[in-house]
Amino acid sequence: MKDVFVIAGNLDEYADWINNKPMLTARYCYVKDYPVLRGLLLLDPDGIFIGTWYTHPDIYHILQELTLACEDPKKQAIIQSVRKKYTDYLAGNIK
Repeated sequence: MKDVFVIAGNLDEYADWINNKPMLTARYCYVKDYPVLRGLLLLDPDGIFIGTWYTHPDIYHILQELTLACEDPKKQAIIQSVRKKYTDYLAGNIK
């Protein structure tokens, strides 16, 4: 079973997401803060952004860690898209 890192705005969003999955097809790991990623990530980790992930207190550093860990161009494109949404949030374009 593969590890999938879940970046959510908070633990409650993660718990709701896990509890509503009909079948767990991976080992899902909540990303509480960026040091979790620094110690555990191998190259090209799998992950998902859910809920209000852009409000996570460590999201800037989480995105930095993911950028360093991902070599796959498709994953890099996803991270850049996520980074754009985070920038929009900071600019007040997402409430």
